[in-house]
Amino acid sequence: MAFEDLSLVLKWRNDVRTRSFMFNPNVIDYDTHRRWFVKNHKEPLRYLMLVCSYEKPFGFVQFSADKDKNVWEWGFYIDPDCKRGCGSIMGRTALDYASRYLGIRQVQGRVLSNNPKSLSFHQKLGFTQDYILEAGHLSENGPLDVHCLSIQLPHLLNTI
Repeated sequence: MAFEDLSLVLKWRNDVRTRSFMFNPNVIDYDTHRRWFVKNHKEPLRYLMLVCSYEKPFGFVQFSADKDKNVWEWGFYIDPDCKRGCGSIMGRTALDYASRYLGIRQVQGRVLSNNPKSLSFHQKLGFTQDYILEAGHLSENGPLDVHCLSIQLPHLLNTI
């Protein structure tokens, strides 16, 4: 991901179909988004990536780790107008890339209980649920459970 991608990624992130399922569902302005990118794009334990098909971007994926680098967390969103199936392609492509080229072996994901599509998406990719943080996130509409899932990436490579 580069500076010239910021407007497109911000558009996807701020779309109500995306942000309504995020931990921070508020609209983000361009300056806030740009500051976030400047702070994070050169961090050695963070990868910010666009997923493209025939050089056309259709998704954003982020991998981040703490300093021990044993476990990486991912976050993602997709062009809300992308055809059905794009999410699966994005997820498999990003996890395969993380394993093959970044050396990442374990990825964790967190899913809010108001997002059953994302929970199913993670399970289809091979993630298993580690635990649930009951009322682990306070949303505008009250507390939500947080599903915490993980995957060992060599497992995924056998399914691509």
